[in-house]
Amino acid sequence: MIVGQQVAVTSPDADGCTLTSKPYSTFLNATPHRSIDEEICLWDTVGLNEPRLGLDGYLDAIGKADELIEELDKCGGIQLLLFVMRGGRITASSQKNYKLFVEVLCGGRVPVAVVITHLEHERVMEDWWKRNERAFKTFGIRYQDHACVTTLAAPNSQQYDESKKAINGVLRGCASLQPMKEHRDVWIIRVMEGIWRAFVPKPARPKVKKLTSQLRQRAPTQEIKAPVDDGIINVVIFGETGVGKSSLVNLIIGKYVAKTSDSAEGCTFEATYYDVAIDSRRIRLFDTAGLSEPCLNWDGYLLAVKKAERLVSILDNYGGVDLLIFCMRGGRITASAQQNYRMFVEILCDKKIPVAVVVTHLEHEERMEDWWDRNEKHFETYGISVYDHACITTIRKPNSRHHDYSRDAVIRLLWNCTSLPCRMKKSQEDLWFVKLLEGMWRYLLPRAARPGVKELTRKLVKRCGFSKDDANRIARRLKDMEDDTIKD
Repeated sequence: MIVGQQVAVTSPDADGCTLTSKPYSTFLNATPHRSIDEEICLWDTVGLNEPRLGLDGYLDAIGKADELIEELDKCGGIQLLLFVMRGGRITASSQKNYKLFVEVLCGGRVPVAVVITHLEHERVMEDWWKRNERAFKTFGIRYQDHACVTTLAAPNSQQYDESKKAINGVLRGCASLQPMKEHRDVWIIRVMEGIWRAFVPKPARPKVKKLTSQLRQRAPTQEIKAPVDDGIINVVIFGETGVGKSSLVNLIIGKYVAKTSDSAEGCTFEATYYDVAIDSRRIRLFDTAGLSEPCLNWDGYLLAVKKAERLVSILDNYGGVDLLIFCMRGGRITASAQQNYRMFVEILCDKKIPVAVVVTHLEHEERMEDWWDRNEKHFETYGISVYDHACITTIRKPNSRHHDYSRDAVIRLLWNCTSLPCRMKKSQEDLWFVKLLEGMWRYLLPRAARPGVKELTRKLVKRCGFSKDDANRIARRLKDMEDDTIKD
């Protein structure tokens, strides 16, 4: 329907592998706002027919995933995901397909548009969406746009024409987005881990020896190695929820790429990263969710553990951390801001990485630097070490030069601070991660919320995906550390 002619073979068969795909090229027609036709590449995937995979299905899936990632890498990445589902209830398989492509393949970093098909029996196709929109939020399916369509040209050609317009509108709205791209080796490893955790039930998981043998025979043939140093400078932006970290990323890159939100949802160590070039220097910006409260409850701790493991793994794969940017809103230094500083500067990076402070929301200051002159002493009072700083606004106001000044100030800060011969080198990943767990346990989880070893072990296995032995070892280490603190 999008291409305008029969190019893709349709089939009701359930045979095939989730990540099997085939590309088709077409053009978005010129509009009053776009003077030329724009070529797009559509990837038609087979999809997941069952919510679970056996070992053979898993091996087949990662083989196809490797092929898909190789092709996507050559094409420059992914800009948009079209989640296609049949009008009806949201099935377990639909939810798993969403998880596989949105969360596992794309790490939640690519916008999603929902396309509902087989609505030819609806008098007004959009009515289906009005009746069912709430269900998507209930199941945690996030989307940027939607289209209600029929792919049948007859008997109602008007509905078919409306469907084509709706799909083209979705594609046009997302055509200018920056593609998500990741180092190929890191990408395939992350997908392999995600499919294993989410789709292969524990009874179907073989022993290490058998799995190793099967992977050698059927998985990707090239040797997969994570890059130690790809020449890109790694900058982690951290701070409380809602201080403007994503807006800061957009300011640096010069266009809207990071989704901004005032919501308190998210986890301290949840991170999305973006690559940018500043003159001859390539920089990778890690935008973290941040901590909204100075303490965590038990569920918050488990979520933080899960996200921290991924962040540490990614940073370890890319060689470490070069610079920390502490982003805070102009005002007082809150308890949550201090805890964010402690988690990233003292615990994650062991005080070995320079810290630059970026103060946001200063658009009401006549001279933004005046805020720093008035408040610099407070950073010393709270023990916040500052190598450099920038006072900015990310809001573009009419007849104001603050926005342009802000971008220049941040670019200058990045240039100065990334010239330092300082990097927290990759260490043994497990030690880095365990140290982070200990820090969160000690500083963010109140004693009253800390469970015993048995309960902690069970939750680390169930909620965080640890093996029983690893979970028990970590739980005992955390409780022993707690006992030593009490004795002191």
